[in-house]
Amino acid sequence: MTTPFRVAKGLATVAAGCFAWGLVEATRFRVRHVTVPVLPPGGSELRILHLSDIHLLPGQQLKLNFLRSLAELEPDLVINTGDNIASDTATWPLMSALGRLQEVPGGFVDGGMLNCGAHHPVVLF
Repeated sequence: MTTPFRVAKGLATVAAGCFAWGLVEATRFRVRHVTVPVLPPGGSELRILHLSDIHLLPGQQLKLNFLRSLAELEPDLVINTGDNIASDTATWPLMSALGRLQEVPGGFVDGGMLNCGAHHPVVLF
């Protein structure tokens, strides 16, 4: 027979596990390489870097370091979608971290919910 205490204990355990995984996932930045065969065979490759939903907060040094490292991929085109910042004070650290990527042709698509109301879109390219 299940008591309310056992149910509450089980729910608390699941909630703690979800919270812990959220902390881990929040710092698991990754680059995925996908080959899309749409250009004529034998032609030059086109390297596209798609940045999505950065949600930068002040002090997220691991994320800033990861963003800085993306310039080493030497993309031909940069597409940036979603919410870039999660705080108004994160704009300049983000701009600094993107550094050389801002010199690459590309586009910014502002489709994020955080850019409504008090937040304003930040066009990086």
